[in-house]
Amino acid sequence: MYDYDRTDQSGNKRELHIKKAIEVTAVPHINVELELKYEVKPGAKLTTFVEAEYFSVYKWDIIGKSTFVQDKPFMLFSILRGEGNFEVGNESYTIGKGDHFILPSNIGEFILEGTMEIIVSHP
Repeated sequence: MYDYDRTDQSGNKRELHIKKAIEVTAVPHINVELELKYEVKPGAKLTTFVEAEYFSVYKWDIIGKSTFVQDKPFMLFSILRGEGNFEVGNESYTIGKGDHFILPSNIGEFILEGTMEIIVSHP
């Protein structure tokens, strides 16, 4: 285990938690089988990678115009490919590859339009 010589606020090297790291390490590596789920809606194909109690991860392929509802505590978006528009209320924002943003819980309905591959996650 290596911490890249990072230091704390006082300039001391941070403590390494070797025993805890070993407890969560699987040797040999065990591949986890993902049960991908797919949903198709107008203008989008949604792939569920992980849907768990504390964290969920999806890939959204936007191909046109699609409406969504933000009903989570917050949502994280990372645009992997393509470009398009994010619309909420009377506002429209251009988004594209390399952009990352957070949607707070009070957004409600929003629209994604364009040709984009997006990773979306939320608690």
